[in-house]
Amino acid sequence: MNRTLLAGLFAASLVAACSKATPDNYERIEAGMTRDEVHAVLGKPESVEGTSIGNLGTSSETWTSGDREITAHFAGDTLVSKAIKDRGNPEASADDDSDGMDTSAH
Repeated sequence: MNRTLLAGLFAASLVAACSKATPDNYERIEAGMTRDEVHAVLGKPESVEGTSIGNLGTSSETWTSGDREITAHFAGDTLVSKAIKDRGNPEASADDDSDGMDTSAH
């Protein structure tokens, strides 16, 4: 049983070490990019939330790595804003309101 536990912890540490939710990758994504372009930089998000009004769909996707959290906001398939949070140090967080929308509640 100890081997199984150790193998699981080792695998989890490898996944965490390979996370693409880094400040460098955050800087690489920009408003106007498609969802596929953002996924090419950050990988598959851990969570996706969305809503639709008529033909317009909006969504927020989140990637995490340790205390760091990156959120991307999409209108349709286009990135409109992004935010990075350090849950261990809230003062180190930043929002990029590329479209002028208030994302502080997200």
